[in-house]
Amino acid sequence: MFDYEKFENDVVRQMTAVFHRWTVFTNSDTYEYTEQFDEHCDKIIEHCKNALIRFRQVINKDHSDVLLTFNIREYLDGDERTEIFQAINDEDASEEYAEHIEDYA
Repeated sequence: MFDYEKFENDVVRQMTAVFHRWTVFTNSDTYEYTEQFDEHCDKIIEHCKNALIRFRQVINKDHSDVLLTFNIREYLDGDERTEIFQAINDEDASEEYAEHIEDYA
């Protein structure tokens, strides 16, 4: 049986760790993000994408019709969202997503 509470706790633990890391990347005088923040975000996004690719491999046998996506509206543009979608879904779905990216954003 799936342990939803453990899943929730794991998600909260990871989100908290990421949040605390982000606060390190803020200029304490201006509250603006530093260059290190952008580098950190890029790494987080890459690891999220990798996790989705691995998840796709796990579920693909029984659930190949499920479409997965990842988006950070304020951070990723349409091309970047399309690239991630293509990495984790089949070619036909990716072509349709790319054609209608603004509808999905």
